[in-house]
This record gives sequence, C-alpha cells and structure tokens, in this order.
Amino acid sequence: MSPVYVVFTPREGYANFVDFHMREGSTQAWIGQLSSGSVRQSLAYRDLVTIPAVIPSQESVAAFDNVLASVRASSKALEAQTSTLCQVRDELLPRLLSGEVDIVDR
Repeated sequence: MSPVYVVFTPREGYANFVDFHMREGSTQAWIGQLSSGSVRQSLAYRDLVTIPAVIPSQESVAAFDNVLASVRASSKALEAQTSTLCQVRDELLPRLLSGEVDIVDR
C-alpha cells in the first residue's frame, strides 16, 4: 500500500451512505479545496476528517439502503430495456432504410 493513501472502513451498514456522501458534489468541492499537490492531488487524513458530514441513525441508513436498492433495481431494469430497444433499432433501421420493410400509414 502506498503511504499516500488513507484507507478507512465505515461502520457496519454505512458503506452505501459513505460512498454516496463521498461522491456528492459538496463533498467533492471540499476535497478539491483541501487537496494539495500540483502533479498528484492528495488529501491528508487530518484534512479529510474536517469535511462536514451528518451521521444518520442506523434506522435512517437502513431506509436509505432500501431506497438505494430500489433505485438500483429500477436502473438495472431500464438498462436492460434500453439494450433491447437498441437491438430492435439496429435490426429494423437498415431494413427500413433499404425498403425491405414498408411502413404503411393506417
């Protein structure tokens, strides 16, 4: 492990919340302000712990995880639907353009 990296493990059950918080725009802005280095940006642990964060209750985090799981499932279903629609488009479009398939206005 490089001495440049600080690795931390969130409390049990908080992994999704911490991941979401770390990717959030305001957290990223804090990280950008506190990072140093001209070639490779780095953030010291002493600076990381100064970033404001609300630590929700375990019940709130569990509810967050349930909503996140639902959103991820919906996203996965939409990705599958998009893939299917792209395949149909890719099969039909050349046939439509070549005149092999005719669309009659009914």
